[in-house]
Amino acid sequence: MFLSPKDISGTNGKAVLRMFSLSVNGEFLAYAYGTRNSRMCKIRFRETKTGKDYSETLTNVFDSDINWTHDNKGIIYTVGESLPF
Repeated sequence: MFLSPKDISGTNGKAVLRMFSLSVNGEFLAYAYGTRNSRMCKIRFRETKTGKDYSETLTNVFDSDINWTHDNKGIIYTVGESLPF
């Protein structure tokens, strides 16, 4: 199992998994979580071999797709501040 509800720490059980995406080579998992009432999320990254999360968290992410670059070095996502509404 890659994720469990306990993995989304610091959310007091009020967060939901919104989206996830494996890197092209399968070494990394990007996952987004947020509250039920918001279209904004946070994205975290995990190594699939070890199950360890990286400390970086992306914030102000709009609830949309996560797409990995072909070299597995980055993701493409939508920042909420760039939206016109």
